[in-house]
Amino acid sequence: LTSDKFLDLYQQFAKPSALLHLKTDSDLMYTYTKEQILARNWKICRDTQDLYTSEYMHIHTGIETRYERLFRSKGFSIKYLAWTMSF
Repeated sequence: LTSDKFLDLYQQFAKPSALLHLKTDSDLMYTYTKEQILARNWKICRDTQDLYTSEYMHIHTGIETRYERLFRSKGFSIKYLAWTMSF
């Protein structure tokens, strides 16, 4: 969840150096989240619009959800962002 409300909560309880992750099949969620991260001047550490063909696949936890399988089978890519709240 990456609305302002949740990003504010993460900032309250997570260390600034904590690495936060987002995986989504939604272009809208990916774009919105990236905009929110940049607007807060946080640091994007990893960014890809296709996790399963990216250089980040090797560090991925290997957990593919049922929805990821479903949407990938329909031709959607899984977008991935990882960021810290430090500048």
